[in-house]
Amino acid sequence: MQVAALDGLDKRVLYYASKSYAAQINRGNLYRQLNPTFFIGILDFKITKNQAYISRHKVVDIQTGEHYIKDIAFNFIELPKFNKPANKLKTIIDQWVYFIKNAENLALIPEGTTDEGLKKAYENADKHNWTEKELDAYDKIFMQEQDDRGRMNFAIRKAKEEAVQITEKKTQNKIGANFLKADISIKTVAENTGLTFEEVKNLLHKS
Repeated sequence: MQVAALDGLDKRVLYYASKSYAAQINRGNLYRQLNPTFFIGILDFKITKNQAYISRHKVVDIQTGEHYIKDIAFNFIELPKFNKPANKLKTIIDQWVYFIKNAENLALIPEGTTDEGLKKAYENADKHNWTEKELDAYDKIFMQEQDDRGRMNFAIRKAKEEAVQITEKKTQNKIGANFLKADISIKTVAENTGLTFEEVKNLLHKS
């Protein structure tokens, strides 16, 4: 995000993009390990001759237009060129740019906003205008939700642990019963199954 125009912005953009691209690998690594780098500049001023609020720049052959060098591309979003009203936002990019330009002056989330991340961004931006009392109420609701989720997760985990313990106990009892049928002593069965001496004696009485 760049609020004010500055001299040498084009070189600065090239520097950041190329540095980010080169930093992906160390000296001696294979070049094919490099992933594409896309620079996105959100500008609060006009910089290109393109009348659209988004302009996309790439490396092409000047004569043929061939796009052979593909791994680095540059995208500029010029906010002064964006003048769409809330009811004319067609794409998710439109919606996000509208938010970036107007969020601090909006009281309601515009109709048609479907992206969950964008909805959360509006909510967080709106919280800057809340009173201390409203923020406290929000925090209490959030903490209550976290506590409820924590209790539910704890109950589920305990239920799973108990189910595993029951299964293990049934397996131990079955093995112990089989040992007893083979005339193995109670002491030996207890030592080799994890059952207590009393538990093995009870198995003997049941068999």
